[in-house]
Amino acid sequence: MYYAPVESGKPAADTPADPSTPAPAPPASGDAPAKETSLRSVDGMLAVEVPTDAKIFVNGQETSSTGDIRQYISRNLQPGYNYSYEVRAEIIRDGKKVDEVKTVDLKAGEVAKVAFNLAPTTKVETSLTVRVPANAKVYLAGNPTKATGETRVFRTTSLSSGKSWSDYTIKVEFEQDGKTVTREETITLGAGETKELSFDFDSEKVADAR
Repeated sequence: MYYAPVESGKPAADTPADPSTPAPAPPASGDAPAKETSLRSVDGMLAVEVPTDAKIFVNGQETSSTGDIRQYISRNLQPGYNYSYEVRAEIIRDGKKVDEVKTVDLKAGEVAKVAFNLAPTTKVETSLTVRVPANAKVYLAGNPTKATGETRVFRTTSLSSGKSWSDYTIKVEFEQDGKTVTREETITLGAGETKELSFDFDSEKVADAR
């Protein structure tokens, strides 16, 4: 799939650009960084930095180049225009496919650089322990929970490493002397953390037992 050029200035001529996918430039040898191939004024280059075992797709077409720095030449671009290319990098990590897509703008005579890290999302277990009267109701972020007993442990792996839930509300309801008494605490819960909260209905204070 070719992305039509978006005009960014007045073209110097009416000659149309070649709509083909950029062709791979000669690969660099050894461990040294790839050198930029010399360009004509009507050529553009995509320089893509990826893990060595990644696959690269340009405008939906898989490329055959290898290495951690890959160069692709787009011939006969019309000066004064931007050309958009969709670059997708794909890799297998821990048996699962990880991919990332970026759109790169390219002009005649220029080199456009793009880098892909492709690090998989790390899932960690986050734990919240709530100590309450045995017959209390517990709500997490407004949602009722089904756990029972005086010690209730809630675990999740939906928080990715480095992320957190801010303004996370724990509400506890308890029947006391025929009345419904409510206690509420708002915390920040970070991925991988283990937190404990104790709700004492014999006093007005919520004890934090972290």
